[in-house]
Amino acid sequence: MLTVNRAGGQPIALENLRAVYAMCQRYGVTVILDAMQIVENA
Repeated sequence: MLTVNRAGGQPIALENLRAVYAMCQRYGVTVILDAMQIVENA
């Protein structure tokens, strides 16, 4: 888990997100980004 909204959430550097995505692809793990908070707060 990259961030926990209950704890206030933290921004994630795009470079770090790309590295996590690359690792997940290597091991066949699906990455899901939940943008619901962005939509709710817009």
